[in-house]
Amino acid sequence: MGGRGCWGSCRFCSITTYYRDARARAGGGRTMRLRSPENLAAEMALLWHATGGMGAIFCFHDDNFLLPRPEDSLARVRALRSALDDYGVGKIALVGKGRPDCITPELLRELASLGLVRLYVASRTPRSAAPTTSDAGPRSHAPTLLSRPAGRPT
Repeated sequence: MGGRGCWGSCRFCSITTYYRDARARAGGGRTMRLRSPENLAAEMALLWHATGGMGAIFCFHDDNFLLPRPEDSLARVRALRSALDDYGVGKIALVGKGRPDCITPELLRELASLGLVRLYVASRTPRSAAPTTSDAGPRSHAPTLLSRPAGRPT
């Protein structure tokens, strides 16, 4: 985990509600906290060296591995790579999550050079096409339904 919580406030998501409720009931705390690139690199280096650098796949299950501003994500990725280099970490594989509005071609190139092999990207349905429910109102983020070829299992 590179952090916890989320900077968004999507109506469908339980993460921000969870942290907002915890803050209201228990006091303190920000809705989102990030580990520094140096702190991440130290843990990744420990694991990478323990495996001899063989097959090191780092799966970040943060709700948002990427930040709201692509230039901030770019700086974070570059700082992570620099810190990994300082620890003598070579080739890695990286999996993360992000929102489409936080991704730029330059950021994708930098992530690829870091070792990105998979990036889960949330899809967003326009309000006019989103299903509605009586208690929650329009869902601005709904899963994209993909049609399957005939004869394929669902």
